[in-house]
Amino acid sequence: MLNLQYVRSLMTYFAGFVTADAINKLGKLPKNARLPEYDALILELQKVEKKANTGISNYIFSINEKYLSDNVKAMSGKLLFVEYGNITLQGQVVTHVEVDLAITVASEFTVSNNDIINETLMMENNLATLNTILETMQQEQESLDACPAIKLLEFPATIIPVSPSTFYDHGGWCAMFTRKNG
Repeated sequence: MLNLQYVRSLMTYFAGFVTADAINKLGKLPKNARLPEYDALILELQKVEKKANTGISNYIFSINEKYLSDNVKAMSGKLLFVEYGNITLQGQVVTHVEVDLAITVASEFTVSNNDIINETLMMENNLATLNTILETMQQEQESLDACPAIKLLEFPATIIPVSPSTFYDHGGWCAMFTRKNG
């Protein structure tokens, strides 16, 4: 049977890589528009133990391109963007599961901070942060307490640069994962 809290478990897992401030920026929906478990999920995210000191001050966990563009444009500082994808099952009993996942660490590139030296340093810093996340994920992958979706990821990840011209004036690195059977 498919883990119905797959999406929530991913969101909660990656909350461990961002600052408390990044979590506190979430949850701005008016009370009358919230689904029943909204407040409980915010509390759950606030209680997540930090896995590493990454300095990431913004967190986006979404598949919504409009939400992404509206929010990334307004962000300064380092951000973590987690995009989850397909979940594939075969049959009523789970005999095969596939997951897609991309993790991006990026920083704002502005007119005042963008020259080739600063760009190199910012890209290097973002790559180091992404590497910290990937190392932690790989170490935790075999743990009994690991996020179920993380257990389905196959290392190594493919890491590609993210251009400010295509990612709302933010540049950095994206790790994309292949899938494995579960």
